Amino acid sequence: MFVVTEDEAAAIRAVFEQHGEFAAAVELRRLFPGVTDNDKARECARTIAGWQPLPPVKRMPKPSRATWGREQHYDFGSDPTRLQELDDAARELAAIRVAKNAN
Repeated sequence: MFVVTEDEAAAIRAVFEQHGEFAAAVELRRLFPGVTDNDKARECARTIAGWQPLPPVKRMPKPSRATWGREQHYDFGSDPTRLQELDDAARELAAIRVAKNAN
């Protein structure tokens, strides 16, 4: 078992495309001296030559230092109906908690 970096894979792919499978196997054995079997080297070279480069990773934006440790506040909008619904729901939950604690 061995780990192939993107640069090594690109080198093996380039040799495979320009000079063929055997040359790619030789390049693989040059990069990885632990691979001693020619048949395995050819098989690995064919596999690596078929790989496509990975797309760049999209990273989540980091929070700014100004927001570290602060709660996230959500904007529910200024719709009076929606605000009234949220207020009613909060009162119902409070009533349920009071009733639960009374028992």
